[in-house]
Amino acid sequence: MAYYPPGVRLTATDGSAPMVEVCKRKAERAGYAPVARGFFGKNGKNEKLEKRENVANKTRVLADARVSDAAASPFASDSFDAVVDTFGLCSFEDPVAALREMSRVCRKGRGEKDAPPGKIYLLEHGRSDWAWLSNILDRHADPHAKRWGCYWNRDILAIVREAGLEVQSVARYHLGTTYVIVAAPPRRRRLKKKENADARRAVF
Repeated sequence: MAYYPPGVRLTATDGSAPMVEVCKRKAERAGYAPVARGFFGKNGKNEKLEKRENVANKTRVLADARVSDAAASPFASDSFDAVVDTFGLCSFEDPVAALREMSRVCRKGRGEKDAPPGKIYLLEHGRSDWAWLSNILDRHADPHAKRWGCYWNRDILAIVREAGLEVQSVARYHLGTTYVIVAAPPRRRRLKKKENADARRAVF
């Protein structure tokens, strides 16, 4: 949490209520400004929060933590400039669905002349790029998952691509088992006038 610069509005989510409480305590110790419930409205903003930021919080991180399902979050589409996931794809029941949800809530780009899409930052672990090590992970995957809830032999890049994210950069460490991926949600395709007219006719 110490890596987020002042002025950032941070929303942390986890499926575990006890872990969310741990996050809140760490945020308090770090001196982050707590955020009232209702952090995001229908348009992804909160008027009270905006006023509060303008007055006193440009030098602090605004932090909110809540229990949320990664594959079905309560946030509106395009709510965030960036989404960060750390070591989650190994344990999500449906990692592709979770990534698609991250893509949904991340800001979209619409075309070359418009603002670029937001970023999706992934720090994950999974299959090695060394066959001998991946064979070891495969051999012990089931007992490891039963004990820790972590499938450490998942093909992380294949999952990211299946989710439809645009991979911008990949770095791998620890014999290829640790992944640092920068991705983006796919850009929305602009419809031509004829396509727009056809779409309206299809709707009405």
